[in-house]
Amino acid sequence: MDNVTIEMIGHKRKEMATMTGLNKPYLLSRFIGSIEDDKYLRDITVTIMQDTMKIRRKWRHFLTDGLGTFCPLLELLGTILSSIRVDGIKNLND
Repeated sequence: MDNVTIEMIGHKRKEMATMTGLNKPYLLSRFIGSIEDDKYLRDITVTIMQDTMKIRRKWRHFLTDGLGTFCPLLELLGTILSSIRVDGIKNLND
């Protein structure tokens, strides 16, 4: 992870050197513009990446739990609708 982060910082520095203005929408660009120490910048970047992964995991668990509850409800709804259709057909035939 260390090497990947250093490569990413180097790539972003090269990219920023060819640009006329600082690309402010990217968080890494903002830090690169104000921090010269690559190791410190690497530590910040790794921390942000780890926090992002934690947030994604939490969302994945949240969605999984939600779908785990929602799918049985859909199955129950299908059963209810089938019963309504059967009762409706019986009433039409009477």
